[in-house]
Amino acid sequence: MKIVFLVIGKTSERFISDGMSIFESRLRHYGKYETLVVSDVKGGAKMSSDALKIEEGRAFKKYLLPGDRLILLDEKGK
Repeated sequence: MKIVFLVIGKTSERFISDGMSIFESRLRHYGKYETLVVSDVKGGAKMSSDALKIEEGRAFKKYLLPGDRLILLDEKGK
């Protein structure tokens, strides 16, 4: 099994980087693990929240293959 962690844009928050490192070390025991950073959506700051989510979804879709399982993690933990 290969686990790919897709992330939109680079993070400047240290606690997020630290959390990702912990997450990565735990997941490596279950198989191959890779983090891919997807570029921020151009003009995202000017878009509505819904439009931005749609564009980010399109960016993620490029990396998904039929049969892949997608799990979404959001900033609120829900």
